[in-house]
Amino acid sequence: MFRPGRLGVCAKDLCVIIATPADQMLLSTTIVERFGEDLLALLNGVEYPQILINFERVVHLSSAAFGKLLTPQRAINTIPGARLMLYCISEDVLEIFVTTKLKAHFDIQSTEEAALSRFATTNPVP
Repeated sequence: MFRPGRLGVCAKDLCVIIATPADQMLLSTTIVERFGEDLLALLNGVEYPQILINFERVVHLSSAAFGKLLTPQRAINTIPGARLMLYCISEDVLEIFVTTKLKAHFDIQSTEEAALSRFATTNPVP
């Protein structure tokens, strides 16, 4: 379903998929392309995808990596009950989300617990 080493699924609980990019720097074309492919692969075969992406390890993202995040976000927005949430984003990376106004496109939480709690209390799966 995805290529280990780029995006590692560390838990799958019912419809919630928790994924962590393996790379600290999502900068090179090869890494960014693989990251995008892996994100889209997480959507395959899940009727109501509930995806959490842990950015704890990520310290740098290229503009292309931000684009790769927008693609599955747009796809998820067309599926009732599906959600993509980001968490554990460093202050530096979060500042880029804010500056580029991309923060408005994503539900960003500070911790995994906060993200899971938000999944439990908002927009339940049909």
